[in-house]
Amino acid sequence: MTYRVLVFGDAHIPSRRDVVPDEFYEHIKNTDYDMALITGDLVKESDMRAALPPLPRSFIVTGNMDYNSAYNFHEKIQLDDFNVLL
Repeated sequence: MTYRVLVFGDAHIPSRRDVVPDEFYEHIKNTDYDMALITGDLVKESDMRAALPPLPRSFIVTGNMDYNSAYNFHEKIQLDDFNVLL
């Protein structure tokens, strides 16, 4: 099976910016991803999600700017026979 996986991190919304670049926004909007792997430093998840088109099922790990977050430091994801450590 083939998966379309969006991987990104360091959004820093709203501490460093309020929006994502237009090209990134449009790419997410126009691509049918199966899941998103987010490598932390969201700063505020609700603001990050508001700045992006709707995301598919998402796995998020904590970054050094994610103070008091409930995210894990790592996530193990299994995609059929393929293991991902995020």
